[in-house]
Amino acid sequence: MESQLLFLGTSGDLSLTAERLRKSGGIIIKSGGQQIHIDPGPGALQESAFQGANPKDTTIIVATHNHIAHSADIPAMIAASTQQGTRQQLSIITSQSVLEHIPRPYILWCQNMFPAVLGKKITVKNIEIHPQQVYHNDDGAVGFKIFTPHSIIGYTGDTKYAKDVAEQYKGTDILIINVKYSRNEKSATNLTMEDAEKMIKIARPTLAILTHFGEKVHSENPLYEAREIQKNTNVQTIVATDGLSIAPESYSAKLKTKTLNLYS
Repeated sequence: MESQLLFLGTSGDLSLTAERLRKSGGIIIKSGGQQIHIDPGPGALQESAFQGANPKDTTIIVATHNHIAHSADIPAMIAASTQQGTRQQLSIITSQSVLEHIPRPYILWCQNMFPAVLGKKITVKNIEIHPQQVYHNDDGAVGFKIFTPHSIIGYTGDTKYAKDVAEQYKGTDILIINVKYSRNEKSATNLTMEDAEKMIKIARPTLAILTHFGEKVHSENPLYEAREIQKNTNVQTIVATDGLSIAPESYSAKLKTKTLNLYS
């Protein structure tokens, strides 16, 4: 299995999903023979198949919290991955609030169910996942730092800005940031473009990817904000689009160091 980071959807507002302006299927990471599905929202099952990430190959589902846009398709993904319980290859890593809403028959089809607890890392074969602090209107919500054989990928999930949240993602190769609101909006539960810029200045990943946009951000075209953030932070910053696919190892500081050492 080739290493891949694939965005099935970039909607942070279900009205955008309903109007078919942006999809909300979540994010796929393929690395080290594992297929990780992050935040499988509405349409995740169909979109993963459409984008060439066969749901039967999913070995890990990671969900940040119990909001529809982040967890609606978990039962469908479990059914597809396990072939309705005939093969137990799937691990679920998520907040307690999500675990409580997965129907019991689907839980029994999974190989492992791990509650995401701050300070407690979770290892599934060659993947290591560290739950991260967030401040959101779901008390059990978390972000994640995912260590794969190729790279370290951070995913903020939904959170308001705080310096301690940003500092958690120092050392990441790729930082995926959910940015629901524009620079001139205010929110007590989600990041704005101004917040994203502050987070990138502190975390300083090799690559920052903006996603999970609300209606106003979508209408204003987040590409312009990404360019401004990159200019202000000197960190490569791009906007995720539905179907965006990149090779994570291209942004791995560890692999770049190894390559440079060959010529030193």
